[in-house]
This record gives sequence, structure tokens and C-alpha cells, in this order.
Amino acid sequence: MGLFDNIKNIFTTSSDSQIVKVFLKDSKCGNKMKVVLRKGYDIQRIYDDNVEGNYQVRKVIVCDKCYNNVVIDLKFDRNYNIIDKNIEDGQFITEEEFDL
Repeated sequence: MGLFDNIKNIFTTSSDSQIVKVFLKDSKCGNKMKVVLRKGYDIQRIYDDNVEGNYQVRKVIVCDKCYNNVVIDLKFDRNYNIIDKNIEDGQFITEEEFDL
């Protein structure tokens, strides 16, 4: 392996412990999507003591079939377990439903 291969691996390798996968279905066309959230980039720490949870993410996902905007709002505990979730113009599905 050369120097450039090592540099490439630094930027492209993603450990499963550093990501959170969310599966959803667009309400307009029914397209199933997998969203990969990086803990160190996409998910932000909550500093407000009045808000439940330790981390949060609010993201707009554009469906690649019908270009509908699906908005997700997730809150996580300190171990990145989802403790609250909301979605607009879509629905959350399981990984098994996604694979069907």
C-alpha cells in the first residue's frame, strides 16, 4: 500500500461505531431511503438543560425519486440511542422493511 492509499483510507474509512443509520420512507412516492449520520459531524451536542437528551440532529432529506423534502428531527441520549424522533412528509421504517 502506498502513501496515497493510506491518505485515502483516512478520509474514506468510516467505523460503524461512528455512524447512526436511520431508515425512512417518503410519503409522496413511497421511496425507501437510508440516511447515514456521522456522530462527529451531523449530530450536535445539546447544551440547554431544559431540553431532553444529550445530542440532536435536524436534517432535510431530498428524495432521489420525486424530490420531496423529508425533514427528520432526532434526539439522542449520551450513548447515541434515539430517545425522541419526529418526521415530516415521511415515516420511519426498520432496516428489515428497507431491505424488502
